[in-house]
Amino acid sequence: MLGLACALGAAAATFATMPLMLQLLSKQSFGVWLVLLSVFQWLTLLDLGVSAGARNEIARAAALQDHERVRRAITTGWLYVSLISFALFLLTASVLWLTPARHWLAVHVFGGVDPGAALWLVAAGACIAFAMGYVQSAFAALEKASAVSLFALLSNVMFAALLLLAQWLSLDRMSEVAALYLMAIVGANAWLIARFYVLYPQYRPRLSSIDHRIRYAIVGFGLRLFVIQLAALVIFTTSRVMSSLLLGPESVVVYEAGFKIFSVITMVHTLVMSTLWSSFTQAHEQGELQWIRGSLLRLMQAMLILVVGCAALAWVCPWLIIQWLGADQVGSPSVYALFALTTVLGCWSNIFAYFLNGVGNTSVQLLSAVAACLVNIPATYFFTVTLDYGLTGILLGTLVSLGFFSVLGPIQVRRLLQARTN
Repeated sequence: MLGLACALGAAAATFATMPLMLQLLSKQSFGVWLVLLSVFQWLTLLDLGVSAGARNEIARAAALQDHERVRRAITTGWLYVSLISFALFLLTASVLWLTPARHWLAVHVFGGVDPGAALWLVAAGACIAFAMGYVQSAFAALEKASAVSLFALLSNVMFAALLLLAQWLSLDRMSEVAALYLMAIVGANAWLIARFYVLYPQYRPRLSSIDHRIRYAIVGFGLRLFVIQLAALVIFTTSRVMSSLLLGPESVVVYEAGFKIFSVITMVHTLVMSTLWSSFTQAHEQGELQWIRGSLLRLMQAMLILVVGCAALAWVCPWLIIQWLGADQVGSPSVYALFALTTVLGCWSNIFAYFLNGVGNTSVQLLSAVAACLVNIPATYFFTVTLDYGLTGILLGTLVSLGFFSVLGPIQVRRLLQARTN
């Protein structure tokens, strides 16, 4: 219940930030900011899957009640994530400093708007955030997935409060907004790290607990999952980039408004699945196949409620956006119908993805991810530009990409459970 309350609170705080941002920035600048946040999400997941690999290793050690192995997994994983974070910052800084990347982005992606120092702040903030954010994977591995929702609540509430302060101080430059966002992310992560140290003193990282012998268990699985995460980013995050590139930065605001509303359903579903990831790992290690089957069946049955909820939300979504941001940010009814469909398909796929991630079986996900990456951008361009479907085309490209694993995932899970039974 704590996780659900935090998730809903985080969503409410996110909704509050959008009108505040529109008051501080122009619609075009706000669209650029949303694209920058997409870049932020790209960078925060470029840890080569180390956090996810460490999460599985921590969960396995916890299932065996091997406290020293848990400490070694936490410490070693955090070291690798920190090193990757530092290397990524050096690489990003070199690209921004030594190449015309900033100019190209301003002209071709941001519609002529130069984000200036905001681009540097987002790059630095992303690297800091994913190094500090490793603690969320440690919490989730110990079946405390509510910590992730708590982080979202804290960071979103802090950002909303800082935006109110920005209005009072008349801070309306994108770089100033980026600095406030960075403060919220770092502050929330710092609080979560302190909380971990208090709750789990026996697992506090120590230099003596670094164990490079488990790097293959962490990095090997992590690299496979990284490709899958990268595909998810291509499918979802680049939707904003493609929208800005093909339709202009203003279209990103319309897209983001619908995305935020449907993300409430995705957030709640992800919260449920996050609590089950490590439970699937431990149940699989202990041979509790009946519990696994029962859990998967209940999740699939719950999809009926989710379908009805998404359909209802698609119907009222235009009215909600008018009340929230104004009529200028409302898209066509087909946009919200496709948002509902992509949400349903994404949640359906996550049921099987989280189970397969938990047991370390990622082969079908990997193949589906590669296929999705190859198809996503061409399909989006075809629907958006060739057929001139506009924002609807962006969502159709997403829908096509999601189709691969939504079919292959359930087949792989069924085969895996049958093989384990035999």
